[in-house]
Amino acid sequence: MKPILSKQSITIWVFIIPLFLTACAGPQATAGAIQIEILADGSSHALGIPSGFTVQQALDAAGVQLGTLDRVDPPVYTLLTEGSLVTVYRVSERFEIQEIVIPFDRQMIRNEALPEGETHLLQPGVNGLQEITYRILDEEGAETSRTPVKNTLVVEPIPEIVMIGVQTAFTPLPIEGRLAYVSGGNAWLLQGNTSNRRPLVLSGDLDGRIAKLSYDGEWFLFT
Repeated sequence: MKPILSKQSITIWVFIIPLFLTACAGPQATAGAIQIEILADGSSHALGIPSGFTVQQALDAAGVQLGTLDRVDPPVYTLLTEGSLVTVYRVSERFEIQEIVIPFDRQMIRNEALPEGETHLLQPGVNGLQEITYRILDEEGAETSRTPVKNTLVVEPIPEIVMIGVQTAFTPLPIEGRLAYVSGGNAWLLQGNTSNRRPLVLSGDLDGRIAKLSYDGEWFLFT
């Protein structure tokens, strides 16, 4: 019985198999060292590294640590070549609070019991205060971005309320009983004649939807 493979064929396969495995393998980094330069923290570092190193591997070899926000050019995953320049930009974070004054509003209430043009200050106005917190990024000591991250109303503004007289000259007219009415957001009561008037409510915010005086004149219902 003859053997399937002769010694010569076995020898040929021994040489072919390594060549086949080499052809199937991926590209390998070229052996040897390359020279690169790293710029970080205001200093330049010349460095010899093995060919095929990434930026991150080169930084590790040079002992350059990166902060969470630091930026590198080119990116850390980039493969380096002869003469490559790697620049590290230090980025820091800080927060700043800005105070903004909110001017108060002015409200005017017309009062028919006061002579025309006469004014009375019912409530002094108070400015409000708002705080805006900004997140600021500095790159190599220079501000690169400013983003508002929090908005707080510290003091709510209080409006100024001024009562203004709008009374005008008129001829009194007699009336029977009592008459309650709403004008300019205030409630008034007339009794006897139109000149005999007294205020019931002077808040300036009555809407007139409900306005009713009791029969005995002791109470007044309003909205």
